[in-house]
Amino acid sequence: MNICYSNKMFGSENMNSPIIAVEVHSEHLSWQLRDVGDVFRSGSVVEHQTLRRGHVQDKDWYRSAKRAVARTQKLLQATKSWGIFPGSSQAGSSILTNRRSGAHYVEVNWSDADNRCSRHWMRLRSPVRLQGHQPSSVRFVTGTCLFGRSDAIALLEDKSRCSLVSARMPLASPVERLAIRGELSAYEVDTACRLSTVINAMSASIEQTDIYVHVPVAEYVLFMLGQKQGPSSNAVIKEWLSAVEHRGALVERLFSAFLADPRPAVKLNIGSPIGDIVMPYLREAILLDESPSIDDVIDLVVSSGTAVGEAMKHWMSCRGDTSVGYYDLAQFGYLASVLVQLHGHDGLVVEVENPSEEPIFRAVSRMLKRDSKSTRWTGNLMAVYPHEQTIEPCEGVLDWHADAKGCLSKELFEHIVQQYRARVVDYSVCGPIAQKFRTTQDQLALAS
Repeated sequence: MNICYSNKMFGSENMNSPIIAVEVHSEHLSWQLRDVGDVFRSGSVVEHQTLRRGHVQDKDWYRSAKRAVARTQKLLQATKSWGIFPGSSQAGSSILTNRRSGAHYVEVNWSDADNRCSRHWMRLRSPVRLQGHQPSSVRFVTGTCLFGRSDAIALLEDKSRCSLVSARMPLASPVERLAIRGELSAYEVDTACRLSTVINAMSASIEQTDIYVHVPVAEYVLFMLGQKQGPSSNAVIKEWLSAVEHRGALVERLFSAFLADPRPAVKLNIGSPIGDIVMPYLREAILLDESPSIDDVIDLVVSSGTAVGEAMKHWMSCRGDTSVGYYDLAQFGYLASVLVQLHGHDGLVVEVENPSEEPIFRAVSRMLKRDSKSTRWTGNLMAVYPHEQTIEPCEGVLDWHADAKGCLSKELFEHIVQQYRARVVDYSVCGPIAQKFRTTQDQLALAS
């Protein structure tokens, strides 16, 4: 892995490093520390601007951005009074704007106990229900997609390639084979480090709290079951099951390291709300070359007698008579990660997620408002979306990763940790772990 550094730096020694840009050059992967305004340049999906009237030509954008800053400042003030955001938190003058959605991510800075400054570009969503007083308790929920956009590739029968992480349902052509990198990606490390750092800062002054990390293993298996499969479908599904379970275990270990907290009152739980219920069934069916039944999956969850079962009943009632497929069940898993934290909870649930996961907040918000008189979903919900600062502004990345070897470099890992002022985590956390099963034969023997 080639390591390239740029000379353009900004900020003080205590401030986050510039944006990390991961790029492709021939068969090599390289990365640079680049100025945020250079990475998020005009014309890209996300652009960066400084909120100064004399520097902004678009008056509509300026008014919209000013409103976003005002909303952020108001919510920061409220959450600081609730003991959630650090008392030093303040909105800066720098903004990232998604050119497609128009969503603004306002610069937010704070200092930790060692007087080290952290900077994030954030989109804050107000609580679904009016929260005029300090919540009785606070829970945090977070999570991540598995793999990077270019680390799990489907090679289709029509000879095209598609990222399985960003794929739409269904794929245009049946899957012929998979190209999957076994090592953690820069995206996964950035996500775990960034979201964990924000949660650690928000929970620092809270005496007792629960943190739930959603690792969507079951959801990824359901997603693949809903795709078109070619003649080698059984082999593809089995390979995907093994890859997803292995990657899920790596991501669990990564979040555990970044969220490790010596305080006994901070409880960390990692998993998938539907995973414990449906994965034994899905795993056995796949290893026996059988097609798991959607009705059986629903029955398993609904009849489980758990908060997940209650969440599915609520979800099904909100859908009405709409049919349910594999992809719908996968989407429910993401909603359940939030709904389960709200179940029977009178306090505030704070969802800290990647910006791309905002549809989860919107969907759960609609469900809460629809069932506003229910005694099951009495908790309140707000969301915080810190924008990524490790970016892949490159073309041809799918071609590069399809046959690539190697792993995430120690230097890049350490720069990501330094960028977010995260808790120091040893690079060995990215190393290999023991597989749950060694061979398909071992898995079949256990399943039978």
